[in-house]
Amino acid sequence: MDEPEKEMPLSPQDQFQQWLESKWKGDSKCPICLEENWVLGEMFAQVDQHMRARLGSGKVFPLAVIFCTTCGYARFFNAIFAGLVEPRRMPGEASPPEEPTQ
Repeated sequence: MDEPEKEMPLSPQDQFQQWLESKWKGDSKCPICLEENWVLGEMFAQVDQHMRARLGSGKVFPLAVIFCTTCGYARFFNAIFAGLVEPRRMPGEASPPEEPTQ
């Protein structure tokens, strides 16, 4: 008997594309050049949490990015909210709020 074909898991770029299409309701024009030529970044970016006394606190915010292919403008989206990265919790840290269901 033939085994049912398993679906290949989506790449992070495909997951991000689906998430972005489901969330982006407004104007998709670039705020700089007013074109609509976006490409998904192939890697994640991260932003360190700014600490007054020290840098490199260990807390980072993972970001998925899209770029305007006309002028290079970049838009960043929280990769945790997009479901691309599992949140890491520091000991004693509260869980983030659940995203509302529609």
